Amino acid sequence: MIEGGKGRPGNNHVLYNLIKKYDTGWINRSDYTNVHIGSDKTLNVDSNVAHGLDAPLSELIVKVLVSTDGTDNNSWHIEGMVYNSVGNVSYGYTIYQVDLNNILIQTGINGLECQVRVWKVRLGGSEAGSEYT
Repeated sequence: MIEGGKGRPGNNHVLYNLIKKYDTGWINRSDYTNVHIGSDKTLNVDSNVAHGLDAPLSELIVKVLVSTDGTDNNSWHIEGMVYNSVGNVSYGYTIYQVDLNNILIQTGINGLECQVRVWKVRLGGSEAGSEYT
């Protein structure tokens, strides 16, 4: 029996565990300026995030996490692209759908606006809501 859900109070952990998820794991990269960050674990190789969830981007929650040392304890979620019209400065990232099993994460011309050594991407179905962190 699944408790909780839309419009019903209760525990939603059982439903949450049924939602398909994907996590790239921590990926090392030394240059984040104007690149595609993806699933390839080779240092500084551009690639797509090959998640295999068979879902359009509109049905996914995508979280880009960064860390100074590759641990979950020292990581934080960064938001998408930030533009500064003065000097054509752009920081952050934009997410594009390639197909139902791949997304592309394009970083800004000026990188992510934070000093990081590693990053990872977590994806989950849209029903996960804010519970998917």
